[in-house]
Amino acid sequence: MLDCVDGELARLKGASSREGVYLDVVGHYIADAFMIGGFSLGVYNAVKQPWVPYVGFLFVVAYLVSDLLAQVSREQLDIRGVKRAYG
Repeated sequence: MLDCVDGELARLKGASSREGVYLDVVGHYIADAFMIGGFSLGVYNAVKQPWVPYVGFLFVVAYLVSDLLAQVSREQLDIRGVKRAYG
């Protein structure tokens, strides 16, 4: 919930900036990575298998790489002027 509040406050105050957008995006990556990591540690505590944290780490890396590739793809479409459909 607080994630939505910071952007709305910045827009209302007219204080939005590139640095704020950057911090928002980086914050999403960090929060998502910790969420996946926390989930994998919870599974490890439940099953006590030594391989579970490694699989969790691989999921975090795979998530970050796939999200980065999707972002690059969106940027390439924007650079080429291709309209994207939302919905």
